[in-house]
Amino acid sequence: MIGHFDLYMRRESALHRMDERAKIIALVGFVLAALIAPTRPVWPACTLFGLLGLGLVFGRVPPLLLARRTLLVALFVGLPLLVSRWGGEDARLAAEAFAVKSLLVAAAFMVLMTTTRTVDLLDATGRLPLLRGLSALAQFIVRGVNVLLGEVVRTYRAWALRAPRANLQLRVRGLAAASVSLVGRAAARSDRIGAAMVLRGFDGSLPQAPARSPAAAHLAIGVAFAMLSLAAAGIGRWT
Repeated sequence: MIGHFDLYMRRESALHRMDERAKIIALVGFVLAALIAPTRPVWPACTLFGLLGLGLVFGRVPPLLLARRTLLVALFVGLPLLVSRWGGEDARLAAEAFAVKSLLVAAAFMVLMTTTRTVDLLDATGRLPLLRGLSALAQFIVRGVNVLLGEVVRTYRAWALRAPRANLQLRVRGLAAASVSLVGRAAARSDRIGAAMVLRGFDGSLPQAPARSPAAAHLAIGVAFAMLSLAAAGIGRWT
């Protein structure tokens, strides 16, 4: 299920080989640490950026690639940070904390998505009782968007080959019409498939492949990374 918008980058690295469940544990701990870490003093946030740098090194993720993928977040948090320069001290501190925490969380998710296939992440979260429903919904959305984007790409290529001089308005209308038609056909087909599955005994639960046991070393690394992140944030906040 490697789709059009999948961020996975095929590389040979320690982070790529690590079990996705260990990476999810590390991510959860890092995100919690980023949310509770103060920006004054600056050393807790700098420590978290340093840990994020370790992820880049062990995942062999090019820093420029990460910068491009977090550019939209940087622009989103940069505007409030710029506007806050004309406010009071409280406004500046709040904007600074918002910018730092947003960049840390976004960059951590980007590192995870760059080093882990989407299908593996969804499969790992689908085995957790509390996230099983959300995982199934996410898989449905991902597959639907992949199909829709594929139709849009094919329609655009058809326009480029058959009507290279068509203006932008005509191309947008063609893409919109193709997308609406695809959604209508998909809805009708899903109704038929759903009825057939119910008649054949489908009870609403999707079969899953047998789960492989995670390597103890991978889990230990994930837990250690999460605990180190939380320790740095906690010491900086409550001392």
